[in-house]
Amino acid sequence: MASIKGREPPMRADSAGRGPATTRVLFVSPPRRAVQFFAETARRFPVDWHFFSVKPPVRSVLHQLGLRCLPGDGRLVKADQAEATVHLPGYKRGEQLSGRLARVQQRIAATLERAIDQQGIDALLVWNGAGLIGATAAQIARRRGLPILFGENGYFPDTLQLDPAGVNQASSATEFVRDRRYLGYVPPKHEANGGDDDICVRPVKPTAWSRLGPELRRLLTPAAWAWLRPTPHARLPEQLPPDLPPYVFVPLQVSKDTQLKQYSPLVGNDFGLLLDHLSAALAQLRPDWRIVVKPHPAEHHHVQVGYRAWLRRWPNVVFATAPSSIALIQGAQAVVTVNSTVGFEGIVHNKPVVTLGGNFYCFVPLVNPVERLEDLPAVLQAALEQPQDVAARQQFLDYVRHEFLIDCGYRRITPRQMAHLVAAIEQRVAAASAASVSSALDG
Repeated sequence: MASIKGREPPMRADSAGRGPATTRVLFVSPPRRAVQFFAETARRFPVDWHFFSVKPPVRSVLHQLGLRCLPGDGRLVKADQAEATVHLPGYKRGEQLSGRLARVQQRIAATLERAIDQQGIDALLVWNGAGLIGATAAQIARRRGLPILFGENGYFPDTLQLDPAGVNQASSATEFVRDRRYLGYVPPKHEANGGDDDICVRPVKPTAWSRLGPELRRLLTPAAWAWLRPTPHARLPEQLPPDLPPYVFVPLQVSKDTQLKQYSPLVGNDFGLLLDHLSAALAQLRPDWRIVVKPHPAEHHHVQVGYRAWLRRWPNVVFATAPSSIALIQGAQAVVTVNSTVGFEGIVHNKPVVTLGGNFYCFVPLVNPVERLEDLPAVLQAALEQPQDVAARQQFLDYVRHEFLIDCGYRRITPRQMAHLVAAIEQRVAAASAASVSSALDG
């Protein structure tokens, strides 16, 4: 990944003749937990940022902070456009949508087009980019030749992903890591930073009224009432059993995680299938060992209730909901995951990591990837017996920390965090603009 530091952001003459103006950026689908950080940055820095969301809780937070959210009335405009093609989680790239989903996508596209035209938007920042709105925004930006950035949580505390290609497996870091171009990377020397206190701001929460609609829609689904169904199984254990033998740690991901929908060709989101194969493999290789499974804390309750049926399904599998993932990684002999962030944390703690899906870190020599399910026993054995390439892992982690991620997290609102966000957006938009111009000239 080429360095983008030191580039100046694109400037535009102000419409009123007052000199250069900053780039107008449209934030598409900012997450509710991060929207206050982005909004406070927009209020306190000389930036020209606009927000687009149809989710009432997000719009409520922005409204309370005195910022406008597009579309103005919170509704999608009518559209009579031809059926559009867009890449969605669970769909093959380029597959056409049909029926109601196609009509919704047409309305999203028309609403976004209107917002971009009316506000004179120069660049888009899309959170994650996997959903219908994000995928449509990316499609429009590429068709118009607008720079686009994709944002997502980072892999270290207080960091963010901000990449022109995508996030996680779709990011530009994937090719870099796959080709092992991080080998030999030397991190820059940074001067020690002084204290950076949080700005005293009142945490803004969505109003109860804005949360009412989504909650009512959730209650109308059968899954919301699954917890009422009688189950003969006990609750999932919170703690590990005493005198636990050596174990392999399996962190479960949220079943609707887009990473599973897009980059899990072997097991999809069927963790029962994963545990079937892993239980058999470990019984063959290490009969006395156990598999410790931790459900994702953000998983829906009705899904976790379903996990209770697994308590007696495999004799060498135990569940634990209370210990932190870090504590379970530190005590494990190895980590087995599809493509979770916990796999990356396993690299940080220098544990053997076996992956069954795609993410930017899922390459040799960082982890032991499984290409076919029948290869799992051999891959697991190799992971347990072969020493880890500590030097390569450290160079990879240094590259991720200093080049791939930005030093900025929305959980703390500090001047330095906000300044890093502004600088990173301007630098990356400038780089994306230059790349777009170069591509157009080459074409």
